[in-house]
Amino acid sequence: MRRTAEGSFRWVLTMFPTDAYAIDAERPTDDFPEFVTDACTLNDENPAAAWRVQTVEQARVRRN
Repeated sequence: MRRTAEGSFRWVLTMFPTDAYAIDAERPTDDFPEFVTDACTLNDENPAAAWRVQTVEQARVRRN
């Protein structure tokens, strides 16, 4: 908690696939974990690179 208060520790939150989220997304519950994994680019060859691209895009959107 100290590191969070100092700003030296950053939090990252993501969706955890649950049956309720699958129902909300109108997706089959068996397929939903893979859907979330794909949406988070975790199946990409280089997920970190995909997130760096997303970071640039989010910065652009925030500026506008």
